[in-house]
Amino acid sequence: MLSIVIPAYNEEKRLPRTLVETLSYLHAQPYTSELLVVDDGSRDGTAEVVRQFEKESNIVCLLRGETNQGKGASVRRGVLHSRGDYVLFMDADLATSLDAVALLLNELTSGSADLVIGSRKAATSQVTQSLPRQILSFGFSWSRKLLTNLRFEDTQCGFKGFRGAVARAIFGESRLNGWSFDVEVLMIAERQGWRAKEIPVEWRDVDGSKVSAFTPVKMLLDLVRLRRDFRSRRHQRLPTALALSVRSPSGEPELRFASNLSSGGVFVVMENPPAVGTPMNVSIALPSGDVLSLDAHVAHSSAAARGVGLEFVQLGSEQRDAILQLLKRLESH
Repeated sequence: MLSIVIPAYNEEKRLPRTLVETLSYLHAQPYTSELLVVDDGSRDGTAEVVRQFEKESNIVCLLRGETNQGKGASVRRGVLHSRGDYVLFMDADLATSLDAVALLLNELTSGSADLVIGSRKAATSQVTQSLPRQILSFGFSWSRKLLTNLRFEDTQCGFKGFRGAVARAIFGESRLNGWSFDVEVLMIAERQGWRAKEIPVEWRDVDGSKVSAFTPVKMLLDLVRLRRDFRSRRHQRLPTALALSVRSPSGEPELRFASNLSSGGVFVVMENPPAVGTPMNVSIALPSGDVLSLDAHVAHSSAAARGVGLEFVQLGSEQRDAILQLLKRLESH
């Protein structure tokens, strides 16, 4: 299943065309899908527009917020509500052509990436952008490169896709509600060890932008806050390596070290990483003295990084709570 998340704030005019074209595209595909529209406390008829589409299509779902919290909050809510094996979020104005969906899914399903970023700065991208947006984009890009170590050329394109478990693990840690949430998401992804890839897109300006004169200032302040938070290791889920026991189907248990842990998975340092899909069992010693035993499989494997990303399988609420308690304990050390 593909889950598409669309954040919307006062979008009663632009949203109908976006929903019509997106539903037409999805109904023509061989896979199942869901379309989650998150109304961020709109003061116009956005919710009514989506409700009408809900009546006509069983894959449309309205998530309505009573107050305006920001694009980041809306995308987070949609992602955490999603059920898809793959999750994509895109803008309500359909600025990015839907032709990019197939390219994005090809990268995710082939196993070459855990998250895929639409880039307007790729050599083959086709971009139509107004001069004010170009100036804003240049200024933010320069500030972001100065304040963060992200290697991506375009962090702000509103077209990004993830493997489902990866999306929910990343957004479960995100906190920013405003326009700079994309940067935080990518920084968390790097800390959690997920592989990201940029793809070219066809993108054009659409009338009705919600970017105001104060937006650049807010985005700059968010970048400063992110720099401070990540330097203080607030988003580093494990300040030190965690010793754990990993057992593969064909071998004896081996002591390994996790360089990262989240409620969705773990990145484990291994000399000879097994292939993607290999089932594994992870045992973690809890402070209480009990052992947390978790079934997992290899989600991505990298000989260059000398490690594998293990994705936990069918976590129960007690297991998830135990992981979160362990993370809180480790954060305090």
